[in-house]
Amino acid sequence: MIGSKQIDRIVCIACGTLIGKHTKNGLGRCLFRIQGTFVAEGKKSAEGVQENESEIGAESEERRRSVLLDLGL
Repeated sequence: MIGSKQIDRIVCIACGTLIGKHTKNGLGRCLFRIQGTFVAEGKKSAEGVQENESEIGAESEERRRSVLLDLGL
């Protein structure tokens, strides 16, 4: 279990200072920045997955057509 003293000694990934040195507003600002980055990266990742799925779908369709042609259907 992590205590508040241990959390105070962790370095903030948004600004590089110790979390214990943040004011309430400063902590909120950094958390907001981290959340925004997290959401933006999630959207980029989701867009990449959709692009990959459409490419895979097109390749699958081409294979299916090729097999049907080979079978004479």
